[in-house]
Amino acid sequence: MKITIYSIKGSAGKTPIATNIALDFGYCIGTNEAINVYDMFDEDQILKVGQNEEFPLLTSDTDIVFDLSGSISDSSLSITSAIKQSDIVLVPIYNHIRSLQGGIQTILEVQQFTKNIIVVATKLTKSRSKEKKRRGDYDWKKSEDYINIANQIRENIDYDVPILPLKFSNGFDVVDDEEKSIIQLVESNNLYKHYYGLEAKQLKHIYKLIKNYD
Repeated sequence: MKITIYSIKGSAGKTPIATNIALDFGYCIGTNEAINVYDMFDEDQILKVGQNEEFPLLTSDTDIVFDLSGSISDSSLSITSAIKQSDIVLVPIYNHIRSLQGGIQTILEVQQFTKNIIVVATKLTKSRSKEKKRRGDYDWKKSEDYINIANQIRENIDYDVPILPLKFSNGFDVVDDEEKSIIQLVESNNLYKHYYGLEAKQLKHIYKLIKNYD
């Protein structure tokens, strides 16, 4: 399977999501980033090209997650060549005006090539009125962040795009330190399960939807 993680707006969570997918699925990483942000992976697990270079056409049995930066243009061959051969494109968006604008523009650009798009509503925090609810009881689709992201997408995109929640968490920093995905951390240690169990559950929901496009 080939999965693209892409948004023209940075800091939305592309690399953390791509890293967790690669660790959980055992996939290679494809990137057009000039800076190496994948120290935990061996060189033979990383396929790197420049912004204006095409990714090679990969065989049908190649499993890879593309982590892309930049914006689509006639010269951004790395982005278009990855999207064209991907089964699904994940667009991370957080509740900030520039991320919302960039995320919507990303969807409009990507739909030229595919409508197999999932939005991941990232960096979600609890609505203030719900702060006292226990972690397990909280419905993240009712958070103000998620609702605003969903409303903006539905107002600007004329077809149904799945939107899945992913809460704000320092667990993604721990992934880099421990070189394990959040799910792997939770399954290996009860303390991690206590702190990051919800994030693991949310990632599993995202993975389940991804597999529908395989």
